[in-house]
Amino acid sequence: MAGTKGNFNASAVILAAGSSRRMGRDKQFIKIRGRSVIERTVEKFLTLEEISEIILVLSEENIARNGAAFGYEKIKLAPGGKTRLESLRNGFALLDPACEVVAVHDGARPFVSQEVILKCLYSALENGAAVPVVPLKDTVKEVDNESMRILRTVERSSHYAAQTPQSYRREVLGKLLASECAGSDPTDESQVLEKMGVPVAAVLGDYRNIKLTTEEDVLFAEAVYEKKFG
Repeated sequence: MAGTKGNFNASAVILAAGSSRRMGRDKQFIKIRGRSVIERTVEKFLTLEEISEIILVLSEENIARNGAAFGYEKIKLAPGGKTRLESLRNGFALLDPACEVVAVHDGARPFVSQEVILKCLYSALENGAAVPVVPLKDTVKEVDNESMRILRTVERSSHYAAQTPQSYRREVLGKLLASECAGSDPTDESQVLEKMGVPVAAVLGDYRNIKLTTEEDVLFAEAVYEKKFG
């Protein structure tokens, strides 16, 4: 069943079961120029021939309400869990046995480029794990949360912001999900590999690959779409 162009079997797990507490509404189904965020995200993987299957992780409520919109042969639906890692485990359980490498992507990142997806997949094949990153633009300060006083300026040149799709050889992701280091609720799964002492390759990402978290992000997303596609 594989994506034969790249001579490997690649799958994508798209995590879209979060509660959207900071947004105050279900960010996955906010419309950007007539189409929902999650539809635009899924499309990037659906039209990429190297990806042979997509595991879309939604809340059970959204599976019942919106699941029919994703009735493509290439897509499987999985129910979300209480944490990111639990949702990822649910998606991982549905992977095709032939899958060799997995791209794990945030459903709320609709502007990921197919170039970044492929760079991450190829790097994961070579290195075991790969994360897209972008250099920080702003000066970074360490702040004492109680006194709200600046402690020091952090050297920016060696710090990057992580994005998705974070990609893994299947066996590496399996070990990550089974590890005792995965007991907490990390903001991304690559942190578990760091705790395990497993090296993770960095791949240059794209500043347009934003994650929608607040209402201001939606306004920015509409501006990005208008400039790129309008």
